Amino acid sequence: MAAREANIKLQEAYLLNIEASDLESAKANIRSISETSPSDAIRLIPRLIQKFRWSKNIPEAKFSIEFAERIVEQTKIPYPDWLVSESLEVLLAEGNWKDAFITATLGLEKSPRLIFPLIKSLVLGHKIDAAISRLPDAANFVLGNTNQAPALANTCRLVLQYKSDRATQDIIISILCDCNSGHFDVTRLLAKIYYDCGYWRKCADSFKLLQKHGKDLTSQEYNHYAVSAIRGDLSADEFVPIFDYCLNKNPNDPELVRIWSEEAKNRKLNLVKIFTDIQNSSSHIIPSVIVSLLDYHDISWIKDSFSSKIEKFFSTPEISSAKAFIDGCENLSTDLSGNAATFSLIPSTKILCLLYLMKDRQISYPVSRSARSSALHCLNSDRIDLLIRKIVGEPRSFWKAYLDSAEYSSPAAKRHVYELERFVSYQDLIMESGNLVLPDPFGPGQATIIDSFIRYGQVIYTFRGKYLFYMVTCSAGSMACYIYVPFKNLVIDLGPHGASERTEKKIAFLYALYLNRLANHYSLYKSKVEDQRKSVHKFKVIGVAGRIENYAHQVWNFLSGFERFIINKTQKSIDKIISATTQYYGSANDIFAEYGHASSIHVKNTQFIDPCPFSHSHVVIQAGGYFIPRILVDRIIEYAQKKYPELDKFLCTSSVNGKKIIWIGFRIGDKSWAQQEDGLPCLMKILHESHPSALLVLDSFTFPEFAGELPKAWLDFYRKIGDISSSIVEKSGISEEHLHSICGKSLYESVLWANYADLYITPLGTTQHKVGWFTKGAGLIYASSELAAPPELRVGAWEAEGMKLPTFIDCEPIDGGTRRGSQDMRANLSNINVDPRVIADAAALALRLVKTKSNQ
Repeated sequence: MAAREANIKLQEAYLLNIEASDLESAKANIRSISETSPSDAIRLIPRLIQKFRWSKNIPEAKFSIEFAERIVEQTKIPYPDWLVSESLEVLLAEGNWKDAFITATLGLEKSPRLIFPLIKSLVLGHKIDAAISRLPDAANFVLGNTNQAPALANTCRLVLQYKSDRATQDIIISILCDCNSGHFDVTRLLAKIYYDCGYWRKCADSFKLLQKHGKDLTSQEYNHYAVSAIRGDLSADEFVPIFDYCLNKNPNDPELVRIWSEEAKNRKLNLVKIFTDIQNSSSHIIPSVIVSLLDYHDISWIKDSFSSKIEKFFSTPEISSAKAFIDGCENLSTDLSGNAATFSLIPSTKILCLLYLMKDRQISYPVSRSARSSALHCLNSDRIDLLIRKIVGEPRSFWKAYLDSAEYSSPAAKRHVYELERFVSYQDLIMESGNLVLPDPFGPGQATIIDSFIRYGQVIYTFRGKYLFYMVTCSAGSMACYIYVPFKNLVIDLGPHGASERTEKKIAFLYALYLNRLANHYSLYKSKVEDQRKSVHKFKVIGVAGRIENYAHQVWNFLSGFERFIINKTQKSIDKIISATTQYYGSANDIFAEYGHASSIHVKNTQFIDPCPFSHSHVVIQAGGYFIPRILVDRIIEYAQKKYPELDKFLCTSSVNGKKIIWIGFRIGDKSWAQQEDGLPCLMKILHESHPSALLVLDSFTFPEFAGELPKAWLDFYRKIGDISSSIVEKSGISEEHLHSICGKSLYESVLWANYADLYITPLGTTQHKVGWFTKGAGLIYASSELAAPPELRVGAWEAEGMKLPTFIDCEPIDGGTRRGSQDMRANLSNINVDPRVIADAAALALRLVKTKSNQ
C-alpha cells in the first residue's frame, strides 16, 4: 500500500514537472515510476517525449523513446500505438523523411492513423503530388474516426504550405467537404481556403458555422469573415450584423475597418450611419469605430454623442493607468514604471482612441487667422520663430559656398535647390556639434536631443525642454517637417513640405506609436531624462541610408547627404553606417573612402530602424539632401570605370572617333508611351537612317550591383519589361553594331553609357534620372501636357550639378496610369500618345547643336 502511495506521489510530481517544463526532474521521476509500475511509466512518458520534441530537443526525445522501448521489451507490455507515432514525429523533426515514410508505410495496416505522418513525410520530402494522392485515404479514416478531424485539417494545411495553386485548393476543398460534419478545425481551414480562392459566399457560410461554435478566432479570421460577407451575395441586412459581430470580437484592429470600409464605399453604403449605429448598439467604446468616425465628425461631436460610454471607457483601470502614463511623459515625469508596463500591452488603436478622447483639437503654428486670437495666449511666438529659424536655417558655411559656385541647369534651379537645402541644415548642425540645441519654446532655457529613431523612413528626434516634444522629418531627403508638443497638443509647422504628414490623424497615429516605444524603453528613457538634467551630451552619429525606394532616390536623397558631410568636413562624426533595403549603387562605405573609419551594418527591417534608444552615446541621422554635387557624380562614374574598364574603353574610343551616342529609354505602367512597342522601333529606324554612324542604346531596367538584394516583387515586372525590350530590338531591324540594349545589365554599366551619351530620349521619371543626372549631353523628355510646373522645375530638370536643362515634349494623356496600390499618391502618372516623328525632329535639332567630343 505504501509503495502504491509513493508511486502516486511520484506521478503527481512528474505531471507538475511537465507542467512547469522542468524536464530534468521529470526524467528522474519517470525512471523511478518505471521501477515500481512499468505500465504507468508507459502511459505517462509520451508527455515527456512531446515536451522534448516541442522544445526542439530531439536527442532527448529519442533517448526517451529508446527508454520506453526498453521498458516494453523487458516487461512484455503490449507495444503501444503512440510509440510508433512518436518515433515518426521525431524522425520528421530530424528531417529524416525517408525512414519516416518507411516506418509509416510498414505500420499503416495495423494503425491507420499513421496515414497522417506518412503524408507529412512525403510533403517534407517534396513529394507533394504523392502526398496529395494519399489525402483521400486520410479522409476515409476520419469518416470513421471523427476525433481525428484536427489531424486531417493540419495535414491539409501543411500540404497547402508547399503547394497552393487553385487545383490543389479545389482538391482539398472536395476532400474536407466530404468528411466535414461541422468540425471546428476542418471548417476553419475550409474558410481560409474559400477566402484565398475568392469563394466569398462559401467562406461567409463557413465562418457562420464557426461563429456557432462560440470559440474565438484570430484577428485575420474576423477580417476575412466581415470581408467575405460583404463581397458575397449577402444582403446588407445580413452582412452589416456580421461586421458588427466581428468589430465587437476584434475592436482594436484598424485593418478590419479599413478593408471593410473600402468594400462598403463601392456599394454606396452610408458608412457614417453604420458606424454610428454600431457604436450606439454597443455597451462599450469600440476604438476602431471611434477612430473611423473621426474621418467624418470632429472630436467634440464624438464626445457629445457617446459621452456615457466614454466616461465608462476612462474609468477602466487599464485606461486610467494609460492616461496617467501619457500625462506623466508629457511633463517629463520619471516615476511611471508601473504605468509603462501596463501601457505597453494596450493595442495601438485603443491608445489612438484614448489620445483623441483625452485631448482637445490640435493647435497649429503658424496659427490660422480664424484661430489666432484664442490660440496665441498660450504660445510665445518669438521663441517659436527662433526655434524654427534654428532648424530651418542657412546651409552651413562650406556647403553654402559650394552651392553658391555650383553649376545649375537654370537660375530657377539654383533658387529651388537653395530653398530645399535649408530643410536639411539641421543634419549639419548635429554633425558639427554632436547635438541639436534649440531654444525651448516654453521656457527661457534650451532644449536638447534625448532620443532618435526612424519609423517608415521618418526620423523622430525627441527633445527635453520644459515639456517633452519631438521633431519629425518627411520625404526621402529627411527634410524637417514639423514639431509636436504633446502637452499643448501643438503642431509647429516647419515649412511648406510634407503637408500630408501633418494631418491630425497621422500626427495622432505617430504619437500612439511613439508612446508605445517609450513604454517599451521606459527604463532607458528615465535614465536619459534624469541624466540630461545635469549635462548636454555630445553624441557620435549613426548615419543611416534607410527606406530607399529606387536607385534615383539613393543618389539624389541619400548619397548626396553623405557627400555634403564630406564637403562640410564633418564626416569623422559618423561612427557607424546602417544601410537597409537594396543599395543600388552600393553602400556609402563602398562609394566613399572617407567613411572607411565607420563600421558598416546592414538591416532588413526598414519599418523601424532603432539602433540607439535613449542613448547616452549615439544619435541617428538619416543622411539626406536634394542636390547631387558633381563630385558625387564623378565618384560613381569612376567606380563604374573600375568595375567595367573594357566597356569604358569601348565607349571612350567610340566617342573620340566621332560616333554620337543616343540613349533611348522607356518604362511601363505609368508615364509611358502608349504604343511604344511599335513607336520606339519606328523612332529608332528614323534616327539610324539620319545618323547611320551613331550608337543607339536602349534602356528600360538595369539591375543593382548586388542583384541578390533585388525585391522579389519586382522580378515578374522586370521579366515583362525584358520581353518588351526584346520585341522593340527585333522590330527595329537595326544590327548589334549600331544598337545596344542594356536592359537587364548592371546599373553601373548604364552609368558608363550615360556618361558618354550625346543625347537622351526618355519618359518622365526614374528612367530619365539614370541618364540625365550622369550626362552633360542634351535631353528630350516626352511627358503629359498636364504637367503644371515650369520646365526648369520639373522632375529631372534640376537635381544634379552640371546637367543640362532638358527639352520637354508635351504629349496627349490617354489614361491615368497604373498605381502601385491604394497608398500610391504620386501625381502625373498619365500614359501618353507620342508621335515618333515629332521626337525624331526634336532629336535632329538637338544633335545639330551637339559638338562631337573630339572637337570640344
